[in-house]
Amino acid sequence: MRHLLCIALFAVAASSLFAFPRLPSSPLFADCDCAKVEDGLYCGKCKKVLVKAEKTTDFDKDGNCKECKSAPEKVKLCVKDWVPRCGMHDMQPHEKCCCTSKMCCKLETVYSLVTFKCSGCDASASSEEGVKHAEKEHEKKIAKVCAKNGTFPHGGELPKK
Repeated sequence: MRHLLCIALFAVAASSLFAFPRLPSSPLFADCDCAKVEDGLYCGKCKKVLVKAEKTTDFDKDGNCKECKSAPEKVKLCVKDWVPRCGMHDMQPHEKCCCTSKMCCKLETVYSLVTFKCSGCDASASSEEGVKHAEKEHEKKIAKVCAKNGTFPHGGELPKK
């Protein structure tokens, strides 16, 4: 009986994985283009991007992470803006401000870590210089990869609310 239950659960999980295949040519499932990349800081202990904004800051007076007090590392961040809700679109999220009202469309910035990955040996690092290639003979082509690739606004489908 236990084996049948395991097989049934596996079948359900496998069918959900293949029910909606990713179509690379479809704009709904586009990869993140990493069009806007900025220098930033990341706390490896808390696993979060640290942001200095006008109203809030994730840093203490010494420049360390406010939560765990560890020193952040310098990283590259993919930066995307989006409007999570708007009265003109029945509160649906969208990519750009569509109205002039200061109360309606409010752009929010979403940061994501960028890693640099070699397509020939799959080696990756947080900086292009840090990629340690495998010793095998291969094409050493490095690409920027967004950690939130496939989730809106970093590519992927627009969320429904």
